[in-house]
This record gives sequence, C-alpha cells and structure tokens, in this order.
Amino acid sequence: ITSLKFHPMNQYLISTSLDKTWGFHNLERGKTIVNASSDSIKSSIISADVHPDCLLLGTGQEDGSVSLWNITNQQVVMSFGEHSGGTRAINFSENGYQAITAGKEDIILWDLRNIKSPVKSLNLDKSFDLSNISLNYSSHYLAACGSVIS
Repeated sequence: ITSLKFHPMNQYLISTSLDKTWGFHNLERGKTIVNASSDSIKSSIISADVHPDCLLLGTGQEDGSVSLWNITNQQVVMSFGEHSGGTRAINFSENGYQAITAGKEDIILWDLRNIKSPVKSLNLDKSFDLSNISLNYSSHYLAACGSVIS
C-alpha cells in the first residue's frame, strides 16, 4: 500500500498500491468493496485524493501521470500531467474546479475544465526532495514538505 485516503463520507477508505490498483473499503463492515485497475495505468499508483463531489478519485502514478477515475464504475475518465520522480501528491480545490499535483521537483496547478496546459507551475530547488502537499479547504494556502538532499 502506497497511500491511504478517507472518503468524505467517512465510512470508506481508499488505498493505492504498487500493483497499479486502488481499493475502496467499507470501514463499518471491514470489507473491501472493490479493487480497481485499468489497462491505461502503466505504473504503480502512489498518491490519491477524493474530489469534493465524492464521485471522482484522482490518482498519481509513479511514471508522473495523473488519472481521474469515476469511483462508481472504476473507469479512468481523464489523464494528464508529467511529473519527474512520480506524481507524489494530488489535492483538489474545495470547489472541485482545480487540482494541484506534485512531483519530486515541481508543483502544478491544473484547471480541470481546461486540462490542455497547466494554469501555473512551480519548479522546486533541486536540493529539495518533495514528499507531500496539503491544500487548505479555502484553497488560500498550500503546504509542501520533503527533505533536503545534500
């Protein structure tokens, strides 16, 4: 398991895995409802976030790509992005129109209504190895964490 994320409905948990799958788990029943995969996913899924509408799941893959899944039918509905060092984190804005994704050396803001090119990108110092990001609910603040490579 590479990441865990609580679904906003709180009774569910989503897990991602090195085997290119994600799981949807019912916490109250202690059961896995579904393990999802797609032929379009070419590398391990290493990060995830649930869209505010609770119907979409964003996943980041080790090859640097990002996929949006329909949780209900477990189908990839959109793919985009190319991060070096894998897509280590994904966060959605509270209105669901934007996604922020992070790789080893960059952070990118995407408008999901027009995904052809990033809205904004930030290249990180090469000595910084990003591990995760967190966007606050109002989308006014973004925190990033990682370690310094010497």
